[in-house]
Amino acid sequence: MNIETIKIVITGKGEVQIHVEGVNGPACMTLTGPLEQALGGQLIIRDLHSEFYDETSAAERINTQA
Repeated sequence: MNIETIKIVITGKGEVQIHVEGVNGPACMTLTGPLEQALGGQLIIRDLHSEFYDETSAAERINTQA
């Protein structure tokens, strides 16, 4: 089972970084959207990782391996 994690880092320069782990596909943006808006909605960089391009959920992977 994947553990879904949102990690928020505030750098020494006052920049806010939001890291999402354990969420596949564009669902990560659904999770971070409200946080981004609460922080002013000004996005500087969106760095997408390999999980973003894997839209298969953990439950679907388990079912296909059985």
